[in-house]
Amino acid sequence: MNIVDWFDVANPEHLKAYKHLQDTGLWPEGFLPEDIEIEYVSECWPRLDTKLADKFVEERLSKPTTCYEDYSYYVGGEIMCGRMPLKYASWIAAGRPA
Repeated sequence: MNIVDWFDVANPEHLKAYKHLQDTGLWPEGFLPEDIEIEYVSECWPRLDTKLADKFVEERLSKPTTCYEDYSYYVGGEIMCGRMPLKYASWIAAGRPA
């Protein structure tokens, strides 16, 4: 089996092994099964990196995108504070931040 097809980007042990590979240049001893085929480095690693990047993008896009920003401003001598969706960030910036 090809290493790119075998490598599971959702498996924490595979990710730890990949980090070890990045840090040392070698897979952890005993990590790879004996029947794994490793292609030429110039072909294999970019495909593995793409697989990891695709998983990262998929996870990031699947999370809710409504984020909030803390804000504060003066109103009548008092500081008003709160949280507002980031889609209103330009409105907050145009206001009178404290």
